[in-house]
Amino acid sequence: MTGADEQQVTYPSFIVSPYGDRPLLCLYRTGYAGRGEAVLNAYDEKTQTWTRIASPLLSGTHNKPWTSSPYWNHPATEVRGIIHLSFCWRTHTLEGERKLVNNINIDYAQSGDWGKTWRTSCDVPFQLPITQVNSETILGLPPGSNLINQTGSGIDSQGNLHVVFYADDENGIPQYQHVWGSKGFWRRNVISVRGDDFSLEGAGSLQLPMSRPEVVVDELDRVYVIFRADFTGQRMAAMRLTPPEYTPHQSEIRILWDTNVAFTEPVIDHVRWAREKILTMLMQRNDQPAYDIGMEPTSANVFVLDWNLGKDWN
Repeated sequence: MTGADEQQVTYPSFIVSPYGDRPLLCLYRTGYAGRGEAVLNAYDEKTQTWTRIASPLLSGTHNKPWTSSPYWNHPATEVRGIIHLSFCWRTHTLEGERKLVNNINIDYAQSGDWGKTWRTSCDVPFQLPITQVNSETILGLPPGSNLINQTGSGIDSQGNLHVVFYADDENGIPQYQHVWGSKGFWRRNVISVRGDDFSLEGAGSLQLPMSRPEVVVDELDRVYVIFRADFTGQRMAAMRLTPPEYTPHQSEIRILWDTNVAFTEPVIDHVRWAREKILTMLMQRNDQPAYDIGMEPTSANVFVLDWNLGKDWN
C-alpha cells in the first residue's frame, strides 16, 4: 500500500461507505500479539494510491513495563460518515504454562471525518496514538475474564453503538453479552444462558464452543446477533434483541442453517445489510484442529446464503 509498516501485517479490515461517497479505508495491525499497533490507510481512486492517515491509530508497542496489542471489533459506520470503533487490549499471557489469553476492557473511539481525527464518545479529541493510558473504556473487564477479541458491532438510528462479545459471567462461565450506548452512558445485558466452562488458553487457534458474534441493526433499532454455539448444536443462528431494554429471550433465537458447522465463525456482508437489510453470509464448515496441530487439512463446500430477517423471522 504505502511501503511502510507492512512487514508484519495481520487483521486487515476494510471500511466501506455503503453509499460510495467516501474513500475506501484499510485498518490493519502491524506487529504481533501482545506488541502491536493499528494503522489506517485511505485509497484514492483517481490516483490509485494509498495514503497513511493514522500512523498509528492504536498503539501498545511502547507501553512499559509490559507492551500490549489492540484488537478491534468490526468497525461500524453511519450514513453521515461517522466511524465507531470498539476494541480491547491484549498483553502478556497469565498463569505461567497455561498461557491464559489476557484481553482487557472494551474501549471506544469515533471519527467524524472518515478517519482523519478521533474523539471520545463525549466528543473530546484524542491525541494520537490512542493507548491504554488515554483510551476511553466503555466497559471494564478484568484480566483473565475470557474476553474474546474481534467481534461485531452496529449502529442504531439514534447513533448508539451496539457491541456483542463473550466473557465470563459472575459465575465464571463465558456468556454472550451486549453493551450499548453513547456519550459516556453505556448499558450491559448478559444475553446467553450457558452452563459449561471453558478457558481461552494456549497458543494457536482453539476449538471454541461458541463463535465470535456478528451484529446487525435494522431500521426499527432491533439488534440481531449472529453466532453458532454449543447451545444451538453448533448451527448458525440469530438472536433478536428489541429496544429499548434489549432484554434477551430464548424464544427470540432462530436457527439460520440447520447444519452443524463445527468451529465456523460468521462472516457477513455489512454493506449489503446497510443498503438492502439482507443478511448475506459466507458459510463453510471448519473442523479447526486444537492449537493448529494434529489434523490433516480438509476441504468443505463453500456457500453464500441470504436471509431477509425482518420478513422471515416469524
